Amino acid sequence: MVIDFHTHVFPDNLYKKAIASMEEMSGMSSYGEGSEAGLINELQNGVIDKAVVLPVATKAIQVETINRYNTTRKYENIYFLGAMHPDYTNFDTELKFLKDNGINGIKMHPEFQCFFASDKKFYPLYETLLSLDMFILFHAGYEEFVKHEVEHSTPSIFAKVYKDFPNLKIVLAHCGGHKEFDIVKECICGNNIYIDLSYDLAGTISDKDLYELINLHSEDFIIYGSDYPWQPLNGYYKYFDRLNIPSSKKEKIQYKNAAKLLEIS
Repeated sequence: MVIDFHTHVFPDNLYKKAIASMEEMSGMSSYGEGSEAGLINELQNGVIDKAVVLPVATKAIQVETINRYNTTRKYENIYFLGAMHPDYTNFDTELKFLKDNGINGIKMHPEFQCFFASDKKFYPLYETLLSLDMFILFHAGYEEFVKHEVEHSTPSIFAKVYKDFPNLKIVLAHCGGHKEFDIVKECICGNNIYIDLSYDLAGTISDKDLYELINLHSEDFIIYGSDYPWQPLNGYYKYFDRLNIPSSKKEKIQYKNAAKLLEIS
């Protein structure tokens, strides 16, 4: 069993425009069209068994629209997280709506949404997540698609959140911080913070840094992910599968830890 905890798709009326815009912003090329049908096809023809779709609300007004849509998507092998935005104020009711509809986590993106996760403005949000036993996944580290004079996603910011909310289920994307692995090792490793392995295994992180991360961090808090369509859904798995780690650790990383967060068997 392999669960890819980090994928992106868009509704049928948006995916072509969304992917084209992001390719233009970043200078990157996608490995998939970004549609639900494309993801379904990839899952039917490869090594990945289940996928988790991460939405991003770029405006507060989009939160409820995205979440109402995501709760209608019923697949046996695709799980949609909820969206949240830093300017959205009715988060307690919205989080309960998500939980009641089988969605156990949300995604936020400090670079796209231009906020610092350690701002105490968001502490009530974290308290509500805790009360509902939900998790929050953050983009972490450098961002290819948007550029700011001040970075909002450096791993040390999330370490501050963890210090004040040690029981909050936090997931940091991109090995805990894209292109900031020394800070990850210093601030994140050894804490009960989940990190996903999305995007960076394809060459951004060196083998030395990768093995250090895996050895320094608890195997109970590492999750496999690809960042599809910015990495190939099935092709990316080879970068993880080649790692010389015990099979028991590999099983936790590639599906058991994800299944625990999603509350699936």
